[in-house]
Amino acid sequence: MTQKETILFSQMDLTDSINTIKYVEEFKKDFNVVYSTFAESELLYNAAARSGISLHHIPFLKDTEVPTNRAEIDDKLQSIEQEVGMPLEKVFFGDREFYRIYKKNELTCLAWFIKVWERFRKIIEENDVMHHFCFGEDRLHDLVPYYLIKNRGGRSYLVRIVPYYGVTYTNDFFGRFTHDYNIKINKANFEDYKKHIKENKVYFNPATINRIDYYKYANAGRLFRRLQEIEKINWQDKDNIYKDHNIKLLPILTKKLWSNGIKGRLTKALAYGQIDEDQRYIYYPFHFTDDAQVRLKYPEGYNQYELIRNIARNIPVSFKLLVKEHPAYVGKYSIGELHDLSKLPNIVVIDPKISSKDIFNYSDYVITINSTVGYEALFYDKIVITMGNSFYDDFPGVIKIRDVSELYKILTDDGLISCKREELSRGLKEKTIALLESTLQYDYYHFYDEDNIKKMKDLLLIYINDQRKK
Repeated sequence: MTQKETILFSQMDLTDSINTIKYVEEFKKDFNVVYSTFAESELLYNAAARSGISLHHIPFLKDTEVPTNRAEIDDKLQSIEQEVGMPLEKVFFGDREFYRIYKKNELTCLAWFIKVWERFRKIIEENDVMHHFCFGEDRLHDLVPYYLIKNRGGRSYLVRIVPYYGVTYTNDFFGRFTHDYNIKINKANFEDYKKHIKENKVYFNPATINRIDYYKYANAGRLFRRLQEIEKINWQDKDNIYKDHNIKLLPILTKKLWSNGIKGRLTKALAYGQIDEDQRYIYYPFHFTDDAQVRLKYPEGYNQYELIRNIARNIPVSFKLLVKEHPAYVGKYSIGELHDLSKLPNIVVIDPKISSKDIFNYSDYVITINSTVGYEALFYDKIVITMGNSFYDDFPGVIKIRDVSELYKILTDDGLISCKREELSRGLKEKTIALLESTLQYDYYHFYDEDNIKKMKDLLLIYINDQRKK
């Protein structure tokens, strides 16, 4: 680029705000960077100062005065809602930390939301921001800039993982990838990618997965200093509504002991059933309910237990519904609810240790809100029915519904099913190659490695230049 354009980085908690400085340092070489954060601390300001970075602090909710004029609040909210183009209640629900406080203190939270909106508007307009880099889509620090920049003709670039392969960017917070036919970064081999999925292997070095440099903290002195750093971060971020995103050692240990130990054994005894090889099944994987994929993109499915009951009521009598807990959320679901589901005649709750890829062998269809499991199922020749927006919505073999009452008609329509099977067989290779060729092979377990940060910046430059040509 001949002239540097301005890009916005935005963060919420102190830990991520400090880590993101590494990105800002690299991106400054090619962009004018504006950096906003909900965090405010000596640690952050010192780290930013060392890198020559100025910060825009978004005011804390606790500093917001209780408003007295409800009519004025409502007028401002209606104006913002028109700019957003969707109910603000969905935006609020999408941000779990904000929504938790909003339920208890409505007026103060609404006044703070208006303050956040106007603060971001001022930052964006005064700095002529037309680009926005982000890793997530469900919290206010991402959603508010997304709408403001979009409304002035700019774009947000959301980092999205392409399973097993790498990363790409999308401009759409609510659905499919937006670049999979425009950019050719590398050559892709469909059969090789399909093999990686079935063998559960990533394209980058598998040895890097969950890599922790234990030797770095083997020294007692180093370990003690790290613990001190963690506690200092927690203390300095205590007024931030997003403070729980920082590392908290004691809660992590106690929750793991309860969720993976005692509660896990109880759930196994009270809820888990067996797969009958002579029975026909439809597979529904539980979602991580507090993730953006549910809270923001399909809040109607937030009550997973009731959603599963409704799905079970709407499938043909020849099928049973297989359900399995999300592997990252095991032990956090209600034992009572899982037990109740297991007692329904056409529902089988199975052990989460069983891989979804093994479950595909027993399933005729996969129903999901927008889980990656649905994407994987396509490579096992399974028709996938989605309820929420997913990145693979426009892939062959996918049927999108908005209400579970549509299920019976779809599953008993032999002509439609035959057509979707043929579509999947003919079109999956072409669609997958288009996606992979616009994707950067990338170690997405280590976003803060120096080399990976540079790769991320270079990829963004390619995307921006591509869009400038249109």
